[in-house]
Amino acid sequence: MRRITPHPDHLFDPSTRHLMVWPHQDDEVMYTGLIGRLGPETDFLWVTNGDGLAPEAGEEPAAYAARRMAETDAVLGTLGRPLARRVNLAVSEIELYDLFIALTLTPERRGEVMDRVQEIGEAVFREVKRAAPAVVWVPAFQNGHPEHDLVHVLAALAVRRLRAAGQSLSLYQVPEYEYLIFIPHRFHPLYRGPVHALRLTPGELAVKRRCFECYPSQRHLFRHFERVIGGLGRVAALAGRGFTLEDFLRTEQFGPVDRDLDYGRSTHVLEAANYIRERHKGVKVRFDRHIREIALEMTRRLI
Repeated sequence: MRRITPHPDHLFDPSTRHLMVWPHQDDEVMYTGLIGRLGPETDFLWVTNGDGLAPEAGEEPAAYAARRMAETDAVLGTLGRPLARRVNLAVSEIELYDLFIALTLTPERRGEVMDRVQEIGEAVFREVKRAAPAVVWVPAFQNGHPEHDLVHVLAALAVRRLRAAGQSLSLYQVPEYEYLIFIPHRFHPLYRGPVHALRLTPGELAVKRRCFECYPSQRHLFRHFERVIGGLGRVAALAGRGFTLEDFLRTEQFGPVDRDLDYGRSTHVLEAANYIRERHKGVKVRFDRHIREIALEMTRRLI
């Protein structure tokens, strides 16, 4: 079983300034306990507008995106966080996927693709610099979802750039999921970095449950998630380590990002394990041809 290590005290000092950088709406909902314990000097940045599931929902992308962003604002309200402390860059998820697959379908557009991603990276940098945080939070780089990884890379490069200018910043990560969602919101068993964890109080868990209800557009996905967690808990019970959904939701993991993390290397041995079932317009979104190429180019351009 993974050893959980104590977290640094300054993380939850009320005077510490934080910036939480999220790819899209609902990424934050599994970490409401963490958010609740951070001090009042906490800002939030959402990079995309959440329109990626609009075609699946049969809705017009702009209207769907507006609904997703309003749902996120409801979460912040439930957590008592002022909307003045949040920024939405509102980059279209659909556009991002178009950019990813353009590297396969129209390689002659590579420069155009990289220019657009650089624009987004510069916008992320400006927000990190403006917020002037001591700690930046990102989703873990775990090759489970391409937008999670892209946002992680852009935020990490912003932190590296500010560190190179003499600023002292910590970069922390929260796991989202990989292998579809069969390793959800926990670090991979082979992950070797430090892992910290919060154990939520009954009151904090009740608040988390209320935050889930702020996302009616995602209710079907949450129900699927609950079924998966229930199944994983029953499988773990065969080894004497079973858990319930409530047990799972009560724990939130996080840890520091390695300062020298190589974004040109997958966290998985096989390419087939990256971004499973992530397809757009019939093209598989890949680490080696898409996110890796973007990450390496952005490292050259933004540092």
